[in-house]
Amino acid sequence: MKTTKVLKVIGVGTILFFTFIVVLGVIQEENKKEVTLRVINGTYSFCFIKNGKQYYFEVLGWVEPNSTILRQYLSLLEWRDKMGSWRSLILFLAVRTNLEWKRHGSTIECRVGELYEECFSADIDCALRVDNDTLLIPYTPSSLWESYKKVNECYEDAAGGRLYFEVYDFLGLERGDVVKIGRIVLTPDPYFGDVIDMYINYPLPRFSIAIENVTYLGYDCDRYLFNITLRLKGVGMIVYYSFDEFGRKEFLSEKFVPLYTLTLYRCPSEEVWAVKEVNETHYLVAVPTATGDSFANRYHFGGGFEDVWEEPQHDYIGSYASSGRSIWLKIEVFNER
Repeated sequence: MKTTKVLKVIGVGTILFFTFIVVLGVIQEENKKEVTLRVINGTYSFCFIKNGKQYYFEVLGWVEPNSTILRQYLSLLEWRDKMGSWRSLILFLAVRTNLEWKRHGSTIECRVGELYEECFSADIDCALRVDNDTLLIPYTPSSLWESYKKVNECYEDAAGGRLYFEVYDFLGLERGDVVKIGRIVLTPDPYFGDVIDMYINYPLPRFSIAIENVTYLGYDCDRYLFNITLRLKGVGMIVYYSFDEFGRKEFLSEKFVPLYTLTLYRCPSEEVWAVKEVNETHYLVAVPTATGDSFANRYHFGGGFEDVWEEPQHDYIGSYASSGRSIWLKIEVFNER
């Protein structure tokens, strides 16, 4: 009888022991799940856990615009978005996040002196989705800028750069609160109570438009004509052709050209052209020399771009040149007097 009781006690103890082991294993497994983070706090990343949910953001870096990315980007644009997207140059930034955007826009800003100048802007609605939480955000020259000359000036003088985003407040911040993680700053928006302004001190994108060749074609009908061959590196270019009544490509809008006029006060012969690379990495100037006269560039035609069509309708969407590609432009320069 005593032996039976002992065996029962041992049996119950064994059951309780194994039950404890199983429960402990489940608890440990749950703990492992809780500490498995999609993103960790770093120089350009953060992760907050609130009510058991992760809120995270990470800058993965600049992505070189290749043919696949640009073709996909153009194909996804809706008709109403297209005409606002023809700003020539385009850059892509990869980010990983599950945050909810307040304003579906973002900017790249250059620090010039004590101020930040907006140089590129993005429509996050046009971002390419790599997976559930990874995006390629497209940036084009800001519409606030009057010319590519302003872009260059800010780049030359920039002491640094930063990214700006607006997201819904997931932290419950109050006015005056400032949260810093690495080079990321989170602060409540001064105008909207449910919004967080997110600033990220991040290296500016580096790209180049190299001049490979400039050929003077001559003077015709009050216009100086020349061809220029450019090579893109680290940046893509999006353009839009207009077609004539016979369905042939005719013109490219002049706003797409990364050129601006240069006035010289000494006048060599008409065949001498002032060609200047604005700096070692950005933009250029190429106009005929003149004696104090004002000249204007007109983008007449060009080639080296890949077309994108919507099929089976065969509707023209736009054209692009990817990083590493050479393109040529036919430029008209005329006297504005």
